[in-house]
Amino acid sequence: MGYESYTVDQLIEANSALNDQADGLFDRLGRITAAAAGRGVEVRVNLEGRLVALDLSPEAMALEPDELAAEIYRLTQEASATALSAGLAALEPVAGEELTAELAQVIAARPRPRPAAPVPAPAPVEREPAPVVRVRTLDDADDFSAVESWAVPR
Repeated sequence: MGYESYTVDQLIEANSALNDQADGLFDRLGRITAAAAGRGVEVRVNLEGRLVALDLSPEAMALEPDELAAEIYRLTQEASATALSAGLAALEPVAGEELTAELAQVIAARPRPRPAAPVPAPAPVEREPAPVVRVRTLDDADDFSAVESWAVPR
């Protein structure tokens, strides 16, 4: 799309219209968040897909650690997709329908990370019992009648 045939006044007007459309775009994009919930877990992510809030109910705390991690991961991915869709919708008035559709295709074609396999719990280690330390007790046979010179203030 060339602007060679436009007059200076038309270019200034087009610039002004684009500025009006883009006014506050970065603020709007920065405020985008999305949430997803399931199995007592609620996550909220920003447009970048970063976790910004995590709520765990007693139901979630009863899950096994690997189940809880998998649920948090799944919900984070779900909320990230929702936030990304909201970001594309916010861009469309400024970038145009064609560019927004192309961005959506690029995003859809990228590989998705898979959750890591759960780490197995370490096998219990058998240990020998700690040796018993015998402490000598004080009895009446100990003589404390001698005063040492280091113990007396000068």
